[in-house]
Amino acid sequence: MGCKKIDQRDAMVRLIRGVAGVVRIDPKRSAPGRGAWVHPRRGCVQAVKAGGLSRTFRRETRIEIDLVEGLQRLGIAVDDVGTTGASVGAATGGSGTR
Repeated sequence: MGCKKIDQRDAMVRLIRGVAGVVRIDPKRSAPGRGAWVHPRRGCVQAVKAGGLSRTFRRETRIEIDLVEGLQRLGIAVDDVGTTGASVGAATGGSGTR
């Protein structure tokens, strides 16, 4: 979502559209419905915009929290690297998710 690179699910964090269109972090990666995947990297998370999420979720969305801060509060380490990620098949062995 943020850097638009494909990677394995365990290397990413899932965002969901919650009640009233508010974006939430899905730490267990199992909430029902459409999800958006993002690397837990500061650059990737900050690149996520409500407009892009609205396209992904096919409905209007709002981001009401600082996603980086939200991830850190959940104990998910956020790398300070940029938005570079593995491209299709590179470090993922060919299978991944967007």
